Amino acid sequence: MLTGQRKRWNWARNQCCRPQRFLRPRTTQELTRILQECHSSGSEVKVIGSTHSMSDLVCSDGYLISIDRLKQVIDIDRDSASVTVQSGMKLYRLNNVLARNGLALKTLGSTAEQTVAGAISTGTHGSCRNCGILATDVSELELIEFSGTSMRLTEASDPDRLNAVRVSLGQLGIISEIKMRCVPVSLASEKLEKLDVDFVMDNLDTFQSNEHFRLCWKPAKSMLVVQTINRIADSSDRRIGTLRPYRDRAAWGQWLVRALKKGDTLAPFERTGRSDTLFCYPRLGVRLAGLSNRLTGGKSALLNSEYAIPAEKWPDACRAIQVAARDGEISRKYPLEIRFGARDDIWLSPAYQQDTCYIGFYEKRDTSQNGNEELGAFRAFEELIRNFDARPHWGKIHFFNPEDLRRVFPMWDSFQTLRSEFSSTPNNGK
Repeated sequence: MLTGQRKRWNWARNQCCRPQRFLRPRTTQELTRILQECHSSGSEVKVIGSTHSMSDLVCSDGYLISIDRLKQVIDIDRDSASVTVQSGMKLYRLNNVLARNGLALKTLGSTAEQTVAGAISTGTHGSCRNCGILATDVSELELIEFSGTSMRLTEASDPDRLNAVRVSLGQLGIISEIKMRCVPVSLASEKLEKLDVDFVMDNLDTFQSNEHFRLCWKPAKSMLVVQTINRIADSSDRRIGTLRPYRDRAAWGQWLVRALKKGDTLAPFERTGRSDTLFCYPRLGVRLAGLSNRLTGGKSALLNSEYAIPAEKWPDACRAIQVAARDGEISRKYPLEIRFGARDDIWLSPAYQQDTCYIGFYEKRDTSQNGNEELGAFRAFEELIRNFDARPHWGKIHFFNPEDLRRVFPMWDSFQTLRSEFSSTPNNGK
């Protein structure tokens, strides 16, 4: 247990708080005892994982509880292709553990530095059109309410509550254990191409026939980068490795920089590796970015917002973005990241009951001013994308108020009702 009153920053250094107490329990029993004490005293409680969220979900003036020491593997079942872990395990560690046991997660986000609970609780998703968000593969979990009472939720016994808790932003309690479905580990092939924007839009179905499909696009440009990833059939019995990881990752980064900076065409870049090493950006780059954020106080941190829109609206949205970028109405310095995902029934999921296009907007903190307005570039992009029934990513920058959220998340009121039924202490969350 650590005394508070010290500033606590998130990874990007754009959120800061001074919690009354900062707590890092090592066991579920210790976590339960802390929550019981907080409940008795009426103390405000919030939970954090790896602090990769750029929204104020990671901030509290009361008790701030980190789950980063709850990081044990509880069970791996190769026959049923499932894994049960404590909630604070980092995704990159889980990926390695699963690979050694012949398994893998079906999809991953752009980075693997988050805790498992943090990733599912904020709606983290990948680039697979036919896959849901990461939380859709959660089949069972243990939740400790803020009163200290624990409950186990499964798809069979309580599917509605499980769908509420899967993406719950730490508002219903603290997740302590998670059981997830897996797939056999395999090699995958990745291809990067620089192509014409109109050509990609006209042939979207062809590109989306790939298992994983991502676009990187500077909206004032007529060319974009297309990333496709497909698992290699019958590779699960082969020796799975990262295959010349450092050389391949360096070449990957060099190709991407050239593609985004230069106007000419490039020969496609191809590589092969263990699937999870291709889904995520290289860990070294993410760690170096984190070090830079700490050394500079986050002044030049690359911040991120992201919005989920109905998949059928993405061509119109992209054309509107292109016009706004060319007219100077939105920033065009950094590429947009565009991905697709399947619908689900998770209450606060950005993909709730709609096949989804995710559009990520990036800007450095020290260049995101619009006049004298902090983060003005993000506000300008959000104002545009709201015209396409956008839902915000919970862990990234957005300016939606509760009424906005009620309008775009159909289960918002049901979630708030359930939240009031759970024994809890005030946590001032959105």
